[in-house]
Amino acid sequence: MRKQIFSVIGILLLAVMLTGCMRYYVCPDGSRAVNPSSCAPKTVPAPAETPDNTVIYEPKPVEEKPELPIEKDISPDAQALFDKSTKVTSVQFNYVKSPDALPQSTFYITKDRIKVVLTSKTQFPPETFFDVVYLNRVTETATGYCENVITSGCPDRNKPYALEFKDYVVETPLEWIGKLTKAELTGKSKLIDGRTGKEVNFEINGNEGIMFVDSYFGLPLMISYQGDNYEFRDLAINEVKFTDIEHQTVI
Repeated sequence: MRKQIFSVIGILLLAVMLTGCMRYYVCPDGSRAVNPSSCAPKTVPAPAETPDNTVIYEPKPVEEKPELPIEKDISPDAQALFDKSTKVTSVQFNYVKSPDALPQSTFYITKDRIKVVLTSKTQFPPETFFDVVYLNRVTETATGYCENVITSGCPDRNKPYALEFKDYVVETPLEWIGKLTKAELTGKSKLIDGRTGKEVNFEINGNEGIMFVDSYFGLPLMISYQGDNYEFRDLAINEVKFTDIEHQTVI
């Protein structure tokens, strides 16, 4: 009997020793198995179903890639010329875009407000005629008024007309400077409306153009770009008043 008891104890001790020496494989779910094939199969959650049995698949999150900054190549002398425009707080000009030879409109521009005096008249019925448009760059709204009594008659000078902002706004000289991705002076210049314009070769995202920039205020006077010509004639700097960009109610 004692021999049988020692035999059983010996078997148990041997089992414990074998168990301690056995190596286990850790499965992806954290459990242990003798080998990888013994792991429980990976379960894929079933797509959710709506009450009408329509299967809904959860979309994978899209990783948003940060926008890379636009690399600019503005030569030091061109940058020094454009830096002169920081002195500009308002600008007035007659705007001409090819192929027209005469000004389309006169613009009075401050940081947030624009007044457009329409020089090219459009035919309107007398009750809906306007010859001036006021633009608000913050709200992107446009309001027309008939203000020129001498040439237009103006049955009601205080009647506003809601207009489309995009139909009357243009890119200002300062906005053209902000778009440039490459610029360098050519060393050439010419007189434009009594102002010395320095010639600048430029690019906007790989598209080439030429502009003449006022040597004192650093604003473009004339631009040739992608087959079009833009002219800012009769340029007046820092002369626009508040009354020029707000409709004045007539009592």
